Amino acid sequence: MHRILSFLPLLFLFSLKLSAQSGWETVDSVTWQLYAGKQWESLNEEAKKAFNQEIDFFYLRVRAGVAAFEMKQYRPAIRHLQKALENSPDDEFVNSYYYTALLLAGREDEANALADRLPVEMLDRYQIRRKEFVSSVTLETLLSFNGMHRALIAEEIDNEGSYSNYRSVLNHMWFKDLGLDHHISPEFNLYHSFSHIAIDRTQRYKSAAYLLDAKKGTNTSQYQYFIQGRLMLWKGWHTTVAYSKVWGKSYYNYPEYQSDAGYIFPRLSQGINDHLVTLGIAREMTFMRPRISFTTGKINSYRQYQANGQIILYPLGNLHFYLLSEGIVHSDENCDHTKTLFTQKAGIKGGPLWLISEGTFGRVSNFSSGDGLVIYNMPETITGMYGATLWFPLFRYKVNVAVTYRLYEKTGTTFVYTDAVTYHTKDYDFTDQSVLISLKWNL
Repeated sequence: MHRILSFLPLLFLFSLKLSAQSGWETVDSVTWQLYAGKQWESLNEEAKKAFNQEIDFFYLRVRAGVAAFEMKQYRPAIRHLQKALENSPDDEFVNSYYYTALLLAGREDEANALADRLPVEMLDRYQIRRKEFVSSVTLETLLSFNGMHRALIAEEIDNEGSYSNYRSVLNHMWFKDLGLDHHISPEFNLYHSFSHIAIDRTQRYKSAAYLLDAKKGTNTSQYQYFIQGRLMLWKGWHTTVAYSKVWGKSYYNYPEYQSDAGYIFPRLSQGINDHLVTLGIAREMTFMRPRISFTTGKINSYRQYQANGQIILYPLGNLHFYLLSEGIVHSDENCDHTKTLFTQKAGIKGGPLWLISEGTFGRVSNFSSGDGLVIYNMPETITGMYGATLWFPLFRYKVNVAVTYRLYEKTGTTFVYTDAVTYHTKDYDFTDQSVLISLKWNL
């Protein structure tokens, strides 16, 4: 009797092992049949059930990854294929799907790092190209125009009891940019760009006391160099370090009265010399990509501190539909309180095209975005930005084209002098519009 009782636990454990083996074999058989029949949705459901039952093996991960890929759920496919590669890192079939899934999910740096590690024979068989030192070239141009310019300079700016009045009205801007992306090593990539922006304005002077009523054109010439390093860490973690340098001159006219010539307007200038440094870290997850960054430096010679929290959601597991939300906390020495901003973007794919809508809410002044790539250092305050981008590839993704239209709600300032040195300000509102064209050659 004692021997029988001792044997019962062993029999129970053996039955559990047989049951687990039977479950494994059933999953293997069912998922193989679904895989062979290309029944991707059913295979995806069976794989989920198996994982919930803690049944997990190499071929199940491969089949789940291929099923997700064929259903265009590229981000879940990446997760399954990564798990499969943990058991067989040199499997060519899995690596080929993994590489393509990374590209289609928009994770190009990881795809390029994978290509660097794959053998040359496999690259030739699957027509995969390793990136050269220069991996892409970007050209951009932007035209911006103030449709209310004529009305604002013609507007009567005299104020009751004022000594003199002055405002500078934005007319139009022209921006040009050249950017290069470098593939330095499997884990490290570097982007840098050089840009120039020309800004035309009209200065409006009005003084009943001085018998002055004049309009004078002026301009700003500003250059920017931007450099950003992107380093892949581990398990989907990425970190970035960026530096932006801005320099140039802003010209203006100052009225001087001469008894023999009346008013003259000598052209004076003010130097521009600003810089920003940004640190950021992000993590690629199956259905989202959270990121935080911190920026500091000087804009218009005022010290800046800016913290950004961003999250991108991929509800469909791909780039066919995504939502980007970003909250920003910003302070600078020119403002006695902290400012907050919120940006929302939504992207959707229709055929070969992507349409991206965006909106930024809050007061934008002495501010930056894109890790310091875009710097808002103009005297006007932006109170709202709304835009839409049409993005499409050409020549099998050799060239990417983006056309962006934006509408800016802005607030300008009229300076009202009550004597020769004392003044107060009055705001005026207007809308500014821009069109940005971007061409990117993938080498």
